[in-house]
Amino acid sequence: MQISFHKIQRCSECGEQGQFVKNITVKHIVKKDISKDLNDEDFHLCRNPSCIVGYYNTDTNVIVNKDDFKRPIWIKEGSDPVIACYCGNIKEDDVIKAVIETDLTELQPIMIYLHGSIGDKCQVTNPTGHCCTAFFKETIAKGLTIKETLKEYGDLKIDSKEVPKEVYDKLKELEKAKEAKLKTI
Repeated sequence: MQISFHKIQRCSECGEQGQFVKNITVKHIVKKDISKDLNDEDFHLCRNPSCIVGYYNTDTNVIVNKDDFKRPIWIKEGSDPVIACYCGNIKEDDVIKAVIETDLTELQPIMIYLHGSIGDKCQVTNPTGHCCTAFFKETIAKGLTIKETLKEYGDLKIDSKEVPKEVYDKLKELEKAKEAKLKTI
């Protein structure tokens, strides 16, 4: 197992500590006219919602503004739409709506319901270079809270939708594949 250590860098605009992001991620996330001018350096993602900076590298003095991203960064103020899963281009509003309108409450079934598959391109689609699981689960929790609130105020109706059989079939396939993989280990 290889352990990597990265120098802590603070955003030159807001002063907050950023999150390390590999160069391969940055080059896929930013607009092409910006990407072509980047060298091989790694960056940090500024997680301050009100800061205009998206990525930065204080060693090379390179800053990529949030407006230079192909898609909005979910953590930044004014992001529209707010993306819950970049691999599947699944929006926060769609996750909340799926939770409210169906009995789905878990990440994988919701992804399959909305996208038909489970994303696996996080390194080149998510601005962090990592999986969206934590934010996706927060979004599910938000949807459940909204659903409970709607139920509590009985005058607001929820039109429940039946989850297509294909979603459950796909989940069974994934479970079988996972079990088969574990048997080979």
